[in-house]
Amino acid sequence: MERLSFVLLVLLAGCAPHSRPQTGYPPVVVGTITEQQSQTIALLQAVSAVNDSVVWVSGHQATWVRTADGGRTWVPGAMTGPDSALEFRDVEAVSITTAYLLAAGPGEQSRIYKTTDAGRSWRLQFMNRDSAAFYDCFAFWDETHGIAISDAVGGKMIVIRTDDGEHWSAVAEDGMPPALPGEGSPAAGGTCVTVGGPCAGMVRNGAPCPSLSLRRSGPSLGRGDDADRERPGRRRRHTGLPRRATRHGAGWSSPQG
Repeated sequence: MERLSFVLLVLLAGCAPHSRPQTGYPPVVVGTITEQQSQTIALLQAVSAVNDSVVWVSGHQATWVRTADGGRTWVPGAMTGPDSALEFRDVEAVSITTAYLLAAGPGEQSRIYKTTDAGRSWRLQFMNRDSAAFYDCFAFWDETHGIAISDAVGGKMIVIRTDDGEHWSAVAEDGMPPALPGEGSPAAGGTCVTVGGPCAGMVRNGAPCPSLSLRRSGPSLGRGDDADRERPGRRRRHTGLPRRATRHGAGWSSPQG
């Protein structure tokens, strides 16, 4: 048995706040760290919460873990056979029964799976066929609209998307500035891309330029106005945004300023 290494923070309503009335600062809520058992010895890397009760976690050895009671109990699962070495470095929780997993790795080790029966079965939705590509993470506007990011290949950023929660296709690269030499993203916990409103932002790792950004316009990555409203309870990935994309217009452009 291994503890949930990503650390679950439980904010207790009864904690006494500390305030600074003389400065006008808002009260500071004191959080409590609650130690829990994951029921697996696999390395866990990513976490996604649907609400206070339902949370999915993913990790190495093709492992996932789920709680439906706010962390009181965790139920692990893992793929077996040839797929048992996959590293699920990102997870997107949709509901108590539905979630996506992203396996990161070179070539065909990069994959996307989906379950709709609480992990009893997983359907392979995407397998990377480019031996030079390495998918790092994904993020979703809602249960059927998402985006996944690979390290650059041949000087170009590789981005795929789904508009129905079932099929994934390449995002047009029209007007996209070339990638920096050796450009890639961290694949350690699903934090290299974030979505919010009409935008998606990508983080790159170790790039010499700290503020290059992209703005995408073109066919919608989501469902129009409906996609701009965040799904209740969905997690937000808070990262820097050296690259960003929006869903309006056609193609990519590099904004000024």
